[in-house]
Amino acid sequence: RLAVSEELGKWGREVCGLKVEVLPMPLDFDVLPTPSPVPSQGPILAVGRLVAEKGFDVLIDAVASFEENDRPELVIVGTGPERFSLAERATKAEVKLHLPGAVSPADLGDWYRRARIVAVPSRREGFGLVAAEASAAGRAVVASAVGGIPEVVNHGYSGLLTEPGNVEELASALRSVDPQWGANGPELVSHLGPGPHGEIVGELFDRLTK
Repeated sequence: RLAVSEELGKWGREVCGLKVEVLPMPLDFDVLPTPSPVPSQGPILAVGRLVAEKGFDVLIDAVASFEENDRPELVIVGTGPERFSLAERATKAEVKLHLPGAVSPADLGDWYRRARIVAVPSRREGFGLVAAEASAAGRAVVASAVGGIPEVVNHGYSGLLTEPGNVEELASALRSVDPQWGANGPELVSHLGPGPHGEIVGELFDRLTK
């Protein structure tokens, strides 16, 4: 049995009593931007389907807690049924929110490049692909400590981890994270490239077939 994160692997072992190996998701570095200087006035970027489990409502409330003059712009890339409610929530909270909808891989790379930090406020995740992509792009990540995210975000080194659903904790992390920590991200996810990841797959199947 395979799982994409140690958290899911542990759950599988406990619930099913089966041997579960962890195989993280690979990254396509060809479509991700190379690490670049962090823009001083870049927005907070979030990426994902616009549904409750992604916690974008929590992110809007966290940004709304900033002083009005220091309130950063928020960009959420993705589509989903909560688009209208998120836009309405941001308007009521006086948060400047941009919802570009679905974008191409190249355009998503541009959004990572423009971002000052990347937020992943999910209530639950399997792996946490956006956190891994942001790390590869050299952007500091503020994320919920769920799924495989703690395996790709090093707290206090490449970003900050928070309790899911906690508006105050997320707001504090957004204020205090150092965007320059993003420079530490690529090394933490380098093993997810096609070559190294392929070696992991080979070793894993060697173990499973013995």
